[in-house]
Amino acid sequence: DMDALRTELKGDMDALRTELKGDMDALRTELKGDMDAVRTDLKSDFQVHRSDTRYDSSSLRAEIAALRTECREDFGALRIEISGIRTDMRTDIAALRAEIRDVAGSRRASSVA
Repeated sequence: DMDALRTELKGDMDALRTELKGDMDALRTELKGDMDAVRTDLKSDFQVHRSDTRYDSSSLRAEIAALRTECREDFGALRIEISGIRTDMRTDIAALRAEIRDVAGSRRASSVA
């Protein structure tokens, strides 16, 4: 009686163990597939992000180079403009000095006379 029950219970337990092992193997395989898919998606996303970052950084480098060129051109134009202003100021100062000399010479001449 007890031996028969024990044998039946052992058979049921073995069957459950086999079924559970099969279910666990199936779940493990499914989980592995899901993890592989997630890993592949992450790799792909990372590659796209890396590519976008490279594009962004090269785009920024090009923009910075263009800005540098523009600044050099602007500074060059400013230097030319400043040089012109300095030349004009020197000319104006020389004219003022000549005028002051003329006025001073006229005053001396009129005070002597």
